[in-house]
Amino acid sequence: MRIVYIKLVVFVIVSVIILQSIVFAVDQATTSYPALTKHVLLPPDGDRANAFHMVIIGDSIAWGNGLNDQDKCYYLVADWLQKKLNKPVDVKVYAHSGAVISGATGNSIDPDLNSATPTLMDQANNIQDKDDVDLIWVSGGINDIDLMKVINVNTPASEIQSSSESIENPMENLLKGLLESDKHAKIVVTNYYPLISYDTKDDLITGLVSLFTQLSGKAPDEGGALLLNNINYKCRLIENSYTFNYGSTNSLNAAINNADNGANRIAFAAANFPPNRCYGTSDSWLWMLVSSIPPKTNDDMYEYRNSLCEPTKALDTLKILDIDNIINKINAMGHPNRDGAREYARAIESAIDAKGPNWLKNEVSIASMVDNNDVFGSTTASSAVLKGDIYYLPEGTESLPDFSSLTPVGSIYTNTLDIPQRSFTDGFPGITDRFEWFAIKYTGTFDINKEGEYAFRLVSDDGSRLIIDNNKIIDNDGQHSVSSASGKAYLTRGSHSIEVDYFQGPRYDIALQLYWAPPGETESVFNGRENNPSLPVNYYSGVATRSIDHQAWPFKLTLIGPTPDGSISGQIEWTTLNSINQIEGSQTANSITFSETAYIKKGDAILNCKYYLTPDGSSFKGTWDSCGDGNSGDITMNLS
Repeated sequence: MRIVYIKLVVFVIVSVIILQSIVFAVDQATTSYPALTKHVLLPPDGDRANAFHMVIIGDSIAWGNGLNDQDKCYYLVADWLQKKLNKPVDVKVYAHSGAVISGATGNSIDPDLNSATPTLMDQANNIQDKDDVDLIWVSGGINDIDLMKVINVNTPASEIQSSSESIENPMENLLKGLLESDKHAKIVVTNYYPLISYDTKDDLITGLVSLFTQLSGKAPDEGGALLLNNINYKCRLIENSYTFNYGSTNSLNAAINNADNGANRIAFAAANFPPNRCYGTSDSWLWMLVSSIPPKTNDDMYEYRNSLCEPTKALDTLKILDIDNIINKINAMGHPNRDGAREYARAIESAIDAKGPNWLKNEVSIASMVDNNDVFGSTTASSAVLKGDIYYLPEGTESLPDFSSLTPVGSIYTNTLDIPQRSFTDGFPGITDRFEWFAIKYTGTFDINKEGEYAFRLVSDDGSRLIIDNNKIIDNDGQHSVSSASGKAYLTRGSHSIEVDYFQGPRYDIALQLYWAPPGETESVFNGRENNPSLPVNYYSGVATRSIDHQAWPFKLTLIGPTPDGSISGQIEWTTLNSINQIEGSQTANSITFSETAYIKKGDAILNCKYYLTPDGSSFKGTWDSCGDGNSGDITMNLS
């Protein structure tokens, strides 16, 4: 029956991935392996002393079960980095199959065989030359979760969610320890993928039935008393698989946010395995079982693992030790194959690129400069008065451009403009990949309570311009060093529009400061927020699923408002799509409606999608439509 085949698939997949408590066939007392499981230098003849130093800690995903060295994700990323940074990359690997985040310490065995130890905590403690580490890839959590619950259709989704949430605190503690001990390192954390999807073939591995019977001592459909037909069973199995996928993703994101705490040292890299790439599909990105008797997988390291295991006795006289041997022989099943490793490498590379070219350098970050009382725009849309659209300019530009003819490449937000003169090497707030030949158009509204003549002063290097209520108040345009220009405007009580245009020419100094003096007051840095009524700002994060594809879409949602008339604004970040979109809409006590109206950070997300949502406990549920790709359907946004 197909139900038998599906149960069998999941039993073996989960077993080979998470069996960390097995007494393995290799004698750990006599087989010793160093804590460092691999050491690679790219290019091989590079200067290790002057290299970029990368460390890999984690489980079988980070180790690359079943893959040859040159096909492993860390190798692909290191090769990408050496070309990107134009310097050698030194890779030290501590990851191994079966590792848990924390727990009792233990001996090392061959990294291709399952072992709970050394834990990720132990791996972190074993990192050599901590002060030299530039980048750490962390993959962990799957071996700490009881995935056997996932294959039990009687397990409620809430219990699977709870199990997935259990990795948040251990991962947070691990990341905090790494930030403290490896003081110069940046960290990338990766997610996990759903094992089973609607595209998984029901009868792909029918030959496993007899093997399952021998391993478990009973037929696969015994002991469960499941009164479900095969279709319902598969649906429940898919639901459980994606609940684990969403839950673990949320926990990892929460651990990152809590550990990083605004330091901008940790990035989340979300590999995306769509339904047609899950286990048992025609185009799977995962290694599969190709034979049940004898048990064999289609990965590149099967013969090597087989050589490490003791000869297996006849199947009709299996003992526990022989079961361990079989599990280790096929433990690559369900792990990323060469295509899957490339997807993980893509996710890591995209996460690094999204942070900007200076993120991997040991330089003062924008976040740290904010702590030093320098006021910068950020990509967080909070309740800022000014939104700055960013434009690239051609080399040789001598004055402010016609913004109507340009397309913005991103946006930043601020309440003040107070960037004193500084070297171009410090960069400009919100601009991480351009130090010259760019322009920013700030727009917004501010409220005043006192009618009268207001004095304004604009300081810039290079050109700038101030417009209030569509009237030009200050023109400080042109290529020039730091210079100041002044102007006045008579303003009535109420709201007024403001626009500040700025451009930077060649790469010397930059500066942009806006001052004002209300009637009867001394000059100070303009801060429109001080006179604006405060609006509530709510932050949400989680994973969205759509009825059209059932994929996991991690998101971060910022809602500003509602205003007295019910309007809301803000932004939504789609993590795996490397996109941040501006949103506008309305909110009532029972509904939230918004549209994605403009790019803050242009990635792969589509604009113009409209969402009609109803708060429902720990989620938003509703529909979406009007996307540029013509799709629509139901959506659930599970909140972490």
